[in-house]
Amino acid sequence: MAANVCQHWSVDSEGNPIEPGLCPNWDVTNAICTFTEKVTNAVGDEVEDTDGNPVEVKDEDGNSIRASFYPHCNLVGTQAQCNHYEGTGSQKRCIAPDHNRHVVNRRTGKKWATKSVIDEEGTVTTPADYSAITGYNNGDCDGFGTATKCAAYSSYIMGFSSLQPDDKDGTKKADEDGVFTTISGFDVRLPLSHEVYNKRADLGRCFWWQADNEDFTAESSLDSENFGKVNTVTFRCTNTDEIVNNYSGDVGNGFKWDNDLHMHRSPCNGAKPECPRYTSGICWRYCIDEKMRLGDKVLAEQILELRYHIRKEKWVPQKFKDSFIEPDLQAWDGTVTVKSNNKYLIPVHRTYINDFDTFEIKWDKAMLTEGTAADDYREVGDYRILRLTDGTNAARFWGVEVEVVRVDPVVVDFDAVLREAGVAGCGDRVGGAGDCSEDG
Repeated sequence: MAANVCQHWSVDSEGNPIEPGLCPNWDVTNAICTFTEKVTNAVGDEVEDTDGNPVEVKDEDGNSIRASFYPHCNLVGTQAQCNHYEGTGSQKRCIAPDHNRHVVNRRTGKKWATKSVIDEEGTVTTPADYSAITGYNNGDCDGFGTATKCAAYSSYIMGFSSLQPDDKDGTKKADEDGVFTTISGFDVRLPLSHEVYNKRADLGRCFWWQADNEDFTAESSLDSENFGKVNTVTFRCTNTDEIVNNYSGDVGNGFKWDNDLHMHRSPCNGAKPECPRYTSGICWRYCIDEKMRLGDKVLAEQILELRYHIRKEKWVPQKFKDSFIEPDLQAWDGTVTVKSNNKYLIPVHRTYINDFDTFEIKWDKAMLTEGTAADDYREVGDYRILRLTDGTNAARFWGVEVEVVRVDPVVVDFDAVLREAGVAGCGDRVGGAGDCSEDG
């Protein structure tokens, strides 16, 4: 599975290029359209003056005749609706500069690129500015549309963002139609993947990490140039093999580019299954970098894996069932059958642990019972939606009586699930996950 592609990267759902080719009339350096209509002879060749310059056609006021999207095109040079667009083919490129294809840069409240300023003669007096798009690279991004460190990177899935879109009660009103909030109005949260890394280190600290594991944190100071970014951790591995340095947070900024994952890989904070020298009592299958790239969907298997390793093979089915509000995880598949009297049938996919000795996960399908419509999703109560699709209906996934609720695009509160399970109370471990008490 490829890394989650930025919304500003011009490809379709199959990864094919969809952005029109660059128009030859677009001056990339000055970010301005250079087209002017020229006088041509009977065979279509441009007429030149005595100095060898093309003779321009003038309107009745003596002005040059320009293209319909002059002077700034779409700030990319690919406006195919222009009456003088002359590009060919299609391409993959970043379209973040286009003012009509993004809402706003929420850090500044302004657009990602500023237009050049030109005088009456068409001369650029102030150049365009694309510097806010830190990974722009002349529109080439990283070649894949996955430059996650770019300030303008915007994945299609919100699960691992470092900005908290809104308070749980909606007081910031950041989600209302037609409203945006500048960066000062947001809270910072640790990206979900790093919450998992922290819990993973609690449960399965490596034998070679002879110190307390260090939690990742997100920089919350507005005055810091790293605002919203994840802070690195001190490398405390005692293994002498040089290969472990590939996972050190003390080298550079600690986040190294991984060509296979197409992302900057986080360093070790006490448990890094990708490291060849990782030694623990746990073999992680789902809570790994490959399945937790920026924008990847949260897997039910990841939640169950963290739950299982709280006690490992000491779980018994009844104890597991009693320990969690929803021991089996059910996800709405995005469809609903409407019956008479506003009753609904809601199909779900169930994910559950089938064997607690070997940690075997299985899946099946089920039909949740009928429910009633809810007018305000904020007043429904403690509902968790594991997976969402477009639409206004989603289902409570652990009860017999199911109400249909309206939800915004959020993901499971992973940290709350783990807190309910008592992960933080499992104690210190050396050389593996260790064991919790029967009451832990």
